[in-house]
Amino acid sequence: KFSLHDQYPQYPPRVVCLTNIYHPNIDTVDEYEGEICLSLLDEWQPTFTLEDVIIGLLFLLYHPNLEEPLSPFFEPCMNWEEFAEKVQLSLQGGVVEDYVFQRNQVEEKEPVAMVTRSSNQEPVAMVTRVTNQEPVAMVTRVTNQEPVAMVTRVTNQEPVGMVTRVTSQEP
Repeated sequence: KFSLHDQYPQYPPRVVCLTNIYHPNIDTVDEYEGEICLSLLDEWQPTFTLEDVIIGLLFLLYHPNLEEPLSPFFEPCMNWEEFAEKVQLSLQGGVVEDYVFQRNQVEEKEPVAMVTRSSNQEPVAMVTRVTNQEPVAMVTRVTNQEPVAMVTRVTNQEPVGMVTRVTSQEP
């Protein structure tokens, strides 16, 4: 969550993590209420932007600093192997250092189309939108190829495309 000061950009934004996460530089279970240890915020300059903060957060997520942990789950001596094991455990909804993490679940998207076999209309895949924007891929017909699947709208089963074999071999 980003909260901007009335005099932003003279003052840094307040950035907190609202989701409990197992990360050495994010404290979501102690009295710090989701505090994130990001040096950019401590060394704030009015020329910094929210884009700089987002890039800093992404860097922190991809490159956690085990040597200077903020979270109470971490000791400065933790090794990367132990860290990786505990990350996996936390994502699976396990207990780490007497704290039960909520299972990390992928958000189910409503299907907008279905891929079915041409021979018996058996569903073989669902097509979902990632955002409310236009589709990022299209199924196009390859001429003179035997159809192996149809792409139909979930709402009314109207065909919207066909999947064909590129070669005569089974996939």
